[in-house]
Amino acid sequence: SRIVMGFRTALNTLMPEYASHRVFSELFGGDGMSRLFTNVRERLGICYSCSAVSEPYRGTMIVSSGISAENYDSLKNAVICELNEISSGVISEEEFNIAKKRQISQLKQICDSPNELEMWYLTKSVYGQYCEVDELISKINEVEINDVVKAASLVKLDTVYFLEGTLKEAEFE
Repeated sequence: SRIVMGFRTALNTLMPEYASHRVFSELFGGDGMSRLFTNVRERLGICYSCSAVSEPYRGTMIVSSGISAENYDSLKNAVICELNEISSGVISEEEFNIAKKRQISQLKQICDSPNELEMWYLTKSVYGQYCEVDELISKINEVEINDVVKAASLVKLDTVYFLEGTLKEAEFE
């Protein structure tokens, strides 16, 4: 089964909180060091996958997970719990620093690829939200833990989509 949780972030790339939101997104569900991966997937073991993708031009964030149907409530509650913990300031220095470094690394990789640079500037032009990569890196370097807490507090659950499989394991054979 799949569960997709849609959140409203009330942010866009021109807002001062955008750099903080990027760090929050990384910390919350960006990669294998994120809260969703380490706590929800690995520690609790209630899903096969769990990650968050932020869409700053639309002011949304999508958390997507592959689960067994019986884990629906557990997964939903665990995701909300992780969001609430970050919103409450329960963030270690180590995970905060890792999230910042990952975001900076991803931004630097844009400059290594002509295609990525083209997409960066094209997207910024289309949305009228022009910003240099180095400018955003500088802003991310200035982000503090309390900025991430503030960014997390702007994220609100809006929609939950659940797709449940109907075949049993024996029917696959």
